[in-house]
Amino acid sequence: MSKQNLSRFAIAAAALITVTLLGCNGNGGPTSPDGSPLVLTRATVSVNGQVINGEILPQGHGEGGTARFEAVLEKAGVRMAGGTVRVQHGSPGGMMMGPPEFHLYDDGTHGDRTPGDGLYCLEDVQGQYGCHTSQAPRGTHHYDFMGTDGQGHNSNQMRVSVAIR
Repeated sequence: MSKQNLSRFAIAAAALITVTLLGCNGNGGPTSPDGSPLVLTRATVSVNGQVINGEILPQGHGEGGTARFEAVLEKAGVRMAGGTVRVQHGSPGGMMMGPPEFHLYDDGTHGDRTPGDGLYCLEDVQGQYGCHTSQAPRGTHHYDFMGTDGQGHNSNQMRVSVAIR
């Protein structure tokens, strides 16, 4: 296998890991690291309305568009408002487009359509965190989603990876 094909294979294999749940119960469902019933049940990255979790995309694929980050936070099986969801962004080679951590909102701002529904969002209209601009470095971008409730309990972590070639 040539170096170029091996490199393409490695990127494809990394992209197949769409969302990784870090922490799960015996039934394969997510659990929080501190045993609380607080869990992230969904994490997505989309560009121009299309989910790109686990995709291999060309550099600049969504130029001029908006990246949207969403997560659902639940407590005891019910969507939970009033928590915090943060995302740590890791770019290939440590090259950062914006700050390494950002927050999602459930208050009707920053692209959140319905306040208090347990769906936390951020629309990245400036292209700081997305991997959809022509300036986004090539390689695999990781987005680690984590939730916290008002009592300081942490949720599981979910990772979304997107590869730019």
